[in-house]
Parts: sequence; C-alpha cells; structure tokens
Amino acid sequence: MLRWPAANALVLSVILFLGGLLDSVERALVDTRAQMTMHTVDSELTLVEIDSRSLDKLNTPPWPRSYHAMLLQELRSAGARRVFLDVDLNGPSTPAEDRQFIRALASFQRERILLPVSQQFLTATTPQEQVLLRQPAPAFTEHASLASIILRPERDGLIRRIPLGSEGELQEALPASVLLNEVKAAPTDELHIDYAISPASFPRLSYSDVLAGNFPRELIENRLVVVGTTALQISDGIAVPLHRSLPGPVLQALAYQSLHEGPLTPTPTSVTLMLMALLALAVRRPLSRLGWRAALAVNGTVGAALFLISIPLYSEFRLILDTTPLLAVLVVSYSLAVLSQLDQQSIRLMVQRRASQRTDALMTNIVHNSIDGIVTVDAQGFIRNINPAALSMFGLRSDHALGMQFSTLINDEQCITKTHKGRNPAIIKACIRETTARHASGRTFPIDIAISRLSFKGEELYTAFVRDISQRKTQQAALKHQATHDTLTGLGNRALLHDRLEHLISESDAAYRSAAVMMLDLDRFKEINDTLGHHVGDIVLKEVAERLAAAVGPENAVARFGGDEFAILVPECSHREMLLEVVNNVLDAVQKPVDANGVRLTVGGSIGIARYPDDGRTPATLLQCADVAMYLAKRAQSGFAMYDPALDKNSMQRLTLTTDLRTAIESDQLTLFYQPQVDLRTSDVVCMEALLRWQHPSFGVVDPVDVMDIAESTDLIKPLTIWTLNTALKEVATLHEHGRSIRVAVNLSARLLHDPALPEILRNCINASGAQPDWLMLEITESAIISDAEHALFIVEQIAAMGINLAIDDFGTGYSSLAYLKHLPAYELKIDKSFVIDMHANDSDTTIVRSTIELAHNLSMRVVAEGVETEQAWRTLQRLGCDVAQGYWIARPMSAADFDKWIEHWLDSEQQAYA
Repeated sequence: MLRWPAANALVLSVILFLGGLLDSVERALVDTRAQMTMHTVDSELTLVEIDSRSLDKLNTPPWPRSYHAMLLQELRSAGARRVFLDVDLNGPSTPAEDRQFIRALASFQRERILLPVSQQFLTATTPQEQVLLRQPAPAFTEHASLASIILRPERDGLIRRIPLGSEGELQEALPASVLLNEVKAAPTDELHIDYAISPASFPRLSYSDVLAGNFPRELIENRLVVVGTTALQISDGIAVPLHRSLPGPVLQALAYQSLHEGPLTPTPTSVTLMLMALLALAVRRPLSRLGWRAALAVNGTVGAALFLISIPLYSEFRLILDTTPLLAVLVVSYSLAVLSQLDQQSIRLMVQRRASQRTDALMTNIVHNSIDGIVTVDAQGFIRNINPAALSMFGLRSDHALGMQFSTLINDEQCITKTHKGRNPAIIKACIRETTARHASGRTFPIDIAISRLSFKGEELYTAFVRDISQRKTQQAALKHQATHDTLTGLGNRALLHDRLEHLISESDAAYRSAAVMMLDLDRFKEINDTLGHHVGDIVLKEVAERLAAAVGPENAVARFGGDEFAILVPECSHREMLLEVVNNVLDAVQKPVDANGVRLTVGGSIGIARYPDDGRTPATLLQCADVAMYLAKRAQSGFAMYDPALDKNSMQRLTLTTDLRTAIESDQLTLFYQPQVDLRTSDVVCMEALLRWQHPSFGVVDPVDVMDIAESTDLIKPLTIWTLNTALKEVATLHEHGRSIRVAVNLSARLLHDPALPEILRNCINASGAQPDWLMLEITESAIISDAEHALFIVEQIAAMGINLAIDDFGTGYSSLAYLKHLPAYELKIDKSFVIDMHANDSDTTIVRSTIELAHNLSMRVVAEGVETEQAWRTLQRLGCDVAQGYWIARPMSAADFDKWIEHWLDSEQQAYA
C-alpha cells in the first residue's frame, strides 16, 4: 500500500512548477480568463489603417513618402495630440518626397511624432555581433522621437509580454506603449498585454479617407493616433492568444491600453510557493479519509473555486494569480491518495477493464456518430443493426427498421438479388457503386454504397456503408449549369452554343436541312460603359438578353458570346424570308430605348449572318464567318450583313494588324507626326500635338483610328502609350535644345486614366527623356473622367501635382458635366473641330464656341480651337477671344524634323506680316 504524506505532493508539485512543465497550462488558463472577461474600453487612441480599401485606391505599399507627408498634415490640422507612424519608411523615394516628408514631421513638436525602430537578432549566438538595426533615416529622426517595437514571443510562439525598458543598440528608444502613455519611465521591466481588452475599443479610420480629408475630426482632435498596416493582403500577422493573429499596429494599441489601464502584476514566485504549501496541508486530511469519488468532488470544487477567484483578481485588481501550481497540488495530492488505497492487483484489473471499455465505447461511438449510414445485414437480407445516420437518411424509426428486408431500401441487382424464397428471400453481394435508394415516404434519392462481408462468432454478416449524395448531385448540376451559362444574363454561353451547333450540324447532315448562325454586337455599348459605368452596362446587357430571348422565339437559341456580343442559332431557315424575319425582330428588340437607373439609352446593334452548309460545315467556321459579317455590318452601319467570302480579307487584315502592332511597338516601327498649336494673339508656336502614324509593310498607311481601336480592345494600349510618351518627350527635349520653348500634347486613353500606375509611368518617361514635366500636355476626354469620376479625379490630381499640364479634349461632344469640370486641375480646354469648321455658316456653332470660351476663361483655363481650316475661322476666333488655334490652315501634321524647319518658316512669315 502507498502512503500519502503532504510533503510528497508538495515536492512533486514544486518540481513541476519550477521546471516550467506547467507553463503551457498556465498560459491557457490566463487566456481563458481574458476570454471570459473580454470587454471594450473608452480609449483615447485612434487607429488609421492601411486597409484593403486604401490598397484599392492607393496601390500596394511601400508608398511614396509624399503620401505619409500629406497624411501627417491632415492629422496635424485635425489636432492630433501624438502620432505613432508605424509604417515602412524604407521604400523607394525621391529627394523632393523626402523634403516634403521632413517638412510634415517638422510641423509637429518632436515628442509628438513617433517613428518605429527595432532590432533583429540574426543568429542565436553572440547577438551583440549579429544585430540588424531597423530605424528611420537620420534626416527623419531629427524631427521625431524613436519608439521601440521589440516583441518577445513565448515558448508557444505567441506574444503575451513586451519589454518596457531600453536595451541593446536602442538605448534611447523607449517602447511605443510607454511613449504613447506620455511617461518618461516604465513602472515595470515588462508589460503583460491584457487581451481582455477588445481590439474593437479603438476607433478606426481608413488611411485613404484621412488622406482625402474625409473623416470625423472628433476622432483625431486631442487624441493619440497610430498609423499602420492592417490589410490582410500585405500584413504579416503577429501570433497572439485568443485572436490567433493581429496586425502590429493593433498589438501596439493593446499594449498602450494595457499600460494605461494599469499593468497586470503576476504573482511572485515566493507567494505562489507559500500558497502551494498551505493548500497541500489543507487538503491532506479530507483526501485521506474520503473515498475516491468524494475526494474527486472535493478537489474539483476547490479547483473551480480557485479559478473563479482568479477572474475578479485579473479583471478588477490587475493581478495574475498563478493557479496552475495550486491545481497541480490538488491533482498530485488526489492521485497519491487514490493510489494509497489500491493494491497492485486492483490497479492491474482496473486498467485492463478500462482499456476494454474504452475500445468498445470508441467503436460504438464511431458507428453511432458517423455521418454515413451504417447498416448490418444478415445472409438472408434482414437488417440486424442500423445507426442513427441511416435511420435519418431513410426516414425510419429503429423499432421499424430492425428485421426489415434491406432490399426494400436498396433495389440494385448488383448488390442485392431477390430470390422470392421463404427461407432465403435475398442474396447480399459485396459491391461498391453509385445507385439509388428509397425513402420511407416513397421518394428515391442517389447514394454511394459499399457492402463488405464479415464473420462474427460463426455467423455470416454484411456491413453496408451508405452515403446520401443528393447535395453532391445538386452541386454537380449547378456547376454544369455555370459552365454552360452566362452568370449575368442567364443565357447559354460559348461552350453551350458550340455543343448545340455540333448537334444541329449532325442532325442537319442527316436531314439535309439548312441552318444559320447570327453574331450580334451592340453598337454603342462601349460608350455607355465608359461614360456611365459598368453597373449601368450590366443593366443594359440583362435587358437586351431578355428582349433577345423573347424576339427569337423558343424554336431558336440565343447565347451571350462574351462582352457585348450575342450569338443566335436558327436551326431552320430554308427560306431567306424566315431568316430576315428573325433579323428584323432582333434589330427591333435592341433598338428600343433601355431605361437604366432613370436614363433612357438607345443601343442598337449590328448582325453578321453565316449559313450552313453554304458558308461552313463546322461550328468554328460558322462562328468565324458570322463574326466577319458582323464586323462588316458594323463598319457599313447597315444593321446586318450576310457573310461574303470576297470580303473576308478584312477580318484577316484586322487579325494580322493586331499581331503586327505588338511587333511594331517593340521594334520601334511606329512614327509620330506633329501638328502645331499657335497663339492667336502673338502668333507664337506654343505647342505641338503628337499624332500616331504606322506605315505597315503590307497594308500601307494604317488609319490611326484603327490602330487605337485595336490597342484599346487588347492589352497593347499601355505599351503603345508608353512608346508614344517616350518618343514625344525625347523629340520635344531636342526642340528645346534648339531653343524652341514649346510643349508637346499627347492623347491619353480612358483605360490608362483609371490605372493607379499612371503617375509612376509618367514619372519614368519624363526622367528617361530629360524633359521637364511642364513640357508635357496630356489630353483627356470628358467621358474618360465621368466613367469613374472619383478615381479619375484622384489620379488627375496626382498628375497635376507633378507639374504636368492637362487639357480636356473634344469638349462638347460627350456627356459633359460642369460639376466635375470645375474640380479638374486642367490647364486648357479644346473645342472640338465640329463646332469650329461651320462657324461661318452656322450661327449656333458660333454661339457654342463663344460660350465655351467664356466658360473656360471663367474657370481660368486656356482655350484651344481645333479644325481651323480658313483664315476666316482664324479671324473669328481672334474676335471671340480664343487663345490658341490648331488646324490645316496653319499646318498639316509633319515629322519632328520637318516641324523644326516649319517653325523657322512660320516665324519668318509672321515677321514679314508684321513688318
């Protein structure tokens, strides 16, 4: 028999405690207390987050330091008391951006700005020689205080404590939590982070909203502000208890609040040892006299009481009571007490019986809780046992299911064969297959079944594992529908149309029937998307899809082929009249106005028609021919066109041009021509507009409109624009070397205007050419801005801040919006030539030009008139007060070399005119 002295239990418990073997349990208990007492507090700290919304608007960091400078100015103007800028300041930058950032830092008092500094130990040995110090540049630290962000994970890899003193190479850098609390010295050597404080305690603002000045001022005024990254896309989460991981700025906020609420104080080791001794003595007598069940109840009650006492000590008195050593005393004391009451044989029998019970319970538990149905059947097919999952699956009760013939539920000849004999009504077979089962209500449903044979105590049994696969079948059907149908309109997609075409062709071959394929392209859909946005475009597409389905009738099929293209399959069109009737119905359907968010839009469409078998005998050929015919109808604006082999070369030419354009950009086969812009008052040449020219080796001069159409519809618009900018800037820089002080104007695509990388592209092109930013004039259209005004204005303001001039091109031809126009940092406004050419014959055009000039001047913008083709137009524009003229009367577009010569000729002629 074992005897139980209190000293034995105490010694064993102390060894476990001092050896650190109880640390993981104690950490779990502390985390549990924090979880149970989690609450929000009224904090003076506000988080400015670099969140997903900021990344969408400002691109992925590291950002230019100019962003942080502008943010600091907003925070200073809002009255922030202290700012901790916990961001990466080691990204690429320019001297101008650094100066801007330094000015922003200097606008605060030095102690009101905190910048992060940390040290990283590269090896586990001799850390003094293997330390990587990460701190801001000296130019920044002259105007800010350094805040240490050193973190020390526990053995389980989680952060629970942070050091509060200066150390290592960071002797002058106090922790951020100390500096944010505005104290000069920490009350303790380390801080236990109170995870009972909810991260929701801290008001949060998006970095992009603060940068734009769009935030409540009361969340910044006289408050502490932590700026840092919380976006999941780039944040390296720090492993912490309860929350799994937190971004660094949120963890620093919790550390600040923990110190602000009063540091958590752990129980001293001496006090813990004393409590362990007192507890061991207190439970000695009850455990030695009580039976094991009563002793277990006593131990459980004492342990629960200790844990419950630790909760208010933690939440109210900020004391971390080390309960694990005390619980260890209880467990060890109880174990020794029980062992002292048992002899070795009793222990052996108890262990064996417990192992057997555990095995039986485990198997029973597995069968009972399995999500698959498990049915045991005898050799005659009668159910002997059935688990709850199978009862639920078949809609049965246990008393009804036992003794039932399994064949009434599963009727599959490969698994169960009915014999219609009294003694052996069914033969069970081993099988694995997918089949159907019958529910008690009479309905059938799909299942996977696996039947295996086993022998148990001399009896032959079969175990059937059954799984209901109804949900899987439903999901497969849904996936099949998604794979063959368009998600926006619900129409069939390209894959479904191709399958139906193949089926139709096989049937038509057998019946000698004719069929047709139509390709429909909406005429003005791109303009709607660019001007009103994709959400309006989606409304139009859904409305058109419904109309097409109604117009073609159930005997024909309509599918969305992609973008704004639809395909219509006409399986029977032996007469041309039948085909034209479908065409007219389709054109009538798409030409009716569409009401989209209160705006009535007229779309229209162009149809290309290919017939089987005349134009092709395969789905790919028919679709290609219909696409060629559709392109011809769009070019001719004829509504529809039948496929004509003689005109197919146009499609091949466009395909060839698309391929060759990429090569032309990469091998510098394109050229730029320039058309001058002249000051109407002084006759000085002030600018030249860059115009693209492409001399194709096979097709000759390619229309610039076709070039831009190809580039806009592919991924070539960005490299084409970069080539144009590089070439134009280099040639204007050469003209400046010759003493020509003029600008170069380059048209900017609407797609690039919404590209967050555009400012960086422009900066690289300017730096590579040696030109100055104000030598460049970017021409943008009204529709390009209105399609996504908020995003476009944000990028336009960045471009203007670089010193690049902006011009609004083709004014008056699109959906003009004065609400956006007045906010644009535009230098000039260009009047479209359609108003200038007919001024002498149309008083309305003259009135429009005069009003536009007055509007632009009132908005402090210069006015450029395009299409000046006569001296009369020149004189009229002078009289109306226009600033600059451009047109064939002045000069046609010319190469850069010819432009330099032309300027000499123009200046000489102007001097003679004035002489």
